[in-house]
Amino acid sequence: MNRKEQEIQSLLNSLSRKLGKNPETLRQNAQNGNIDGLIDNMDKKQAEKIRSILNDEKKTKQLLNNPEVKALMKKLTGE
Repeated sequence: MNRKEQEIQSLLNSLSRKLGKNPETLRQNAQNGNIDGLIDNMDKKQAEKIRSILNDEKKTKQLLNNPEVKALMKKLTGE
């Protein structure tokens, strides 16, 4: 496993503990774009907030233009 894969696995393991989901299930949901599969174990208010951001094009663009989000996406995609 290379460094990038180790970092992704570490992130998945952390999310797994917080969400009470299997890390591999999280990976598959993320790869398939299954947002509901990623947030269904979250606090209801948090899940609603995420859905509200993703359903609002302006808010989604703001999120994706955030330097921290860009860095995370770069790390996850290997670009």
